[in-house]
Amino acid sequence: MRRMRTRVVSPPSKALDHLSRETRSVAESDAAVRIAHIRRDRFIEHAGVRPVKRRLLGLLGRPRTVRPQCVLLASESGSGKTALLRHLQRLYPDRAERGSGRIVRSIIYSEVEPAPTLRGVQSGLLTELGAPPLDIRQLHARNDLIKRYLSEFGSELVLFDEVQHLQALSRHERILLLDWMKWISTAGKASVVVSAAMADGRRLIEHDAQLLTRFTERRFHVFGPGSPS
Repeated sequence: MRRMRTRVVSPPSKALDHLSRETRSVAESDAAVRIAHIRRDRFIEHAGVRPVKRRLLGLLGRPRTVRPQCVLLASESGSGKTALLRHLQRLYPDRAERGSGRIVRSIIYSEVEPAPTLRGVQSGLLTELGAPPLDIRQLHARNDLIKRYLSEFGSELVLFDEVQHLQALSRHERILLLDWMKWISTAGKASVVVSAAMADGRRLIEHDAQLLTRFTERRFHVFGPGSPS
């Protein structure tokens, strides 16, 4: 008769002895708890970003006006602009409104792709708004749909990341896209944040007096050891 081999498995308590108490309690939990731990928000709020985060969150909960406050967020490459914007979005996930059950989506994040076009940026925003893929050729029809989604979701803050890609466009195309982002704020009665690398941020809006008055520039820096905060 063939002898069956038995595999000896260490008890969980021994196998996890090398972990800290907090990590061990998570490791001993069920799959849902472990997955949530892996997906948790790991954003590091360094000294340079705290006032900027407060400023951006301060755009929420304001009375809806025709000219909401808008922000140009400029920082060095690698300083964490995208991480900050994604962090803000995670702080305000979709929620169902009491009574009506309407879905509220307070913050919308949209990344501007390299070599952007107005149609492409419109489509990207529609995707983030959850619109099904539609072949809408007319610019005004896409704008009408965006305006409707922003209104239905009660969106208060629209974040456009990597806006420095507009620098590769002609002046006419760049102005067209920036004017459209300004229109998003007016039509959706939502504050708009455009995020760009430090060197490109000011150059994006300095050509237009209306953009300069509409967008308040905010910068943040990563402070190294021994640097002033």
